[in-house]
Amino acid sequence: MYLYYYCCDIKYEEEDKEEYGEKIENECNWIGRYYDREIREIRIEEHIKQCVDECFNGYTSLTKIELSPHLYKLPFKCFNNCKSLIKINIEYVTYIGDNCFSNCTRLKEIRMNKDIGYVGKCRYEIPTEVKRIGNGCFEGSQIKEITIPSNVRDIGNDCFGYCTNLTKIEIHEGIKEIPKGFMKYCGQIQRIELPQSITKINTESFKESIKLKEINIKPNTIIIEKGAFEKCPNINYE
Repeated sequence: MYLYYYCCDIKYEEEDKEEYGEKIENECNWIGRYYDREIREIRIEEHIKQCVDECFNGYTSLTKIELSPHLYKLPFKCFNNCKSLIKINIEYVTYIGDNCFSNCTRLKEIRMNKDIGYVGKCRYEIPTEVKRIGNGCFEGSQIKEITIPSNVRDIGNDCFGYCTNLTKIEIHEGIKEIPKGFMKYCGQIQRIELPQSITKINTESFKESIKLKEINIKPNTIIIEKGAFEKCPNINYE
């Protein structure tokens, strides 16, 4: 394992490994970039409180990581391109930087703090193993684009509510219902195409998505609940 740490004015670099080994002293609280990109498992000790941008970017063999409970911020591209990472517990994290988990193509499970304050901007693609997206999963986040693949069968209420930067969403066949509050207050979205599998659009699904001009629904019998498009004045059906 090759790495360096910032410890106030102390920097642990790759060439220090032979002399000092890999044990990180308790005085250290800042982690820099790792250099061993073939590493499979990492444990970040409790005394670590910060890490730098792109800290684990490109660690394609990384399958498991344990974070310090005092590491509250995951910076820009922290786990970008960690293509073997399957799950991660970030229940103590309150800030997820831009593109933090971009291109983590096998990531199936993120245990997240329910009071998380910020989720950075990027395009999210739901991994193919995911069957359900929970209530409020992306609510209030800064995502711009998202693709929901055909393996997803159920979406929780308010999943993308208050995503004020969301401009594009792709929903593939498989979903049967658009849930309550699905994209309420998404003020930038202008066009949505719903798959033929949709049979119901619940109340407040697109409430006050004020720029929504067009919603394309493939021929099907659909129940649209009252208030589904409340304060969406310019919607066309095809």
